[in-house]
Amino acid sequence: MVAIAVSMLVASCAQSDGASPTATLSAEEIAQLEEQQEQLALSLTAAYPNAELPSVDIVRLIHPNEALVTLAECLRDSGFDATVEGEGVDASYPLVQAEAYALAHYACNMEYPVHPYHSAPPSNDELLLIYDYYVNSLVPCLSDHGYSTSEAPSSAQFVESNWTNAWLPYSEIGIVSDEEWQRLRADCPELPSTFRPDRG
Repeated sequence: MVAIAVSMLVASCAQSDGASPTATLSAEEIAQLEEQQEQLALSLTAAYPNAELPSVDIVRLIHPNEALVTLAECLRDSGFDATVEGEGVDASYPLVQAEAYALAHYACNMEYPVHPYHSAPPSNDELLLIYDYYVNSLVPCLSDHGYSTSEAPSSAQFVESNWTNAWLPYSEIGIVSDEEWQRLRADCPELPSTFRPDRG
């Protein structure tokens, strides 16, 4: 039932100008997006079996570099005090609002999913590209801004992590304001510009 609902959501969502955010996606990318959305729904219902999933339209497909700031802004619009923290978003709320927060988090991720082109797991060659960028560009840039990171693993270890438990320099910088996060991302992009450049 969840899969059917998600498929209908992807097919029916539309922007204010009438154009669907998914109109230019391939069939494979549509399937990937639907799978991601189904996993979000399953995760929420696993934690809150009696939760009623909100009906949510996709507002915009986003780039990974804007995912955390977008999520934090969306959660604040939903009434939660959310800020970017390292590789995640932190929010403070009373325990009684835990389910409401989970529903808001779900809705925000459904409204602003990462474009499937960017969210597919990287290949080994792409992992080596990212590793080289991390070591030679990102870590020195973060250091210039006053943030230290742990020693890098070997390139072989980084590839073997297969992106599931990878060394992520940005995950080690701690809590920063949204403004600082945006400044860092502008000065020290999370990923190299040659990694899946935007399609025209």
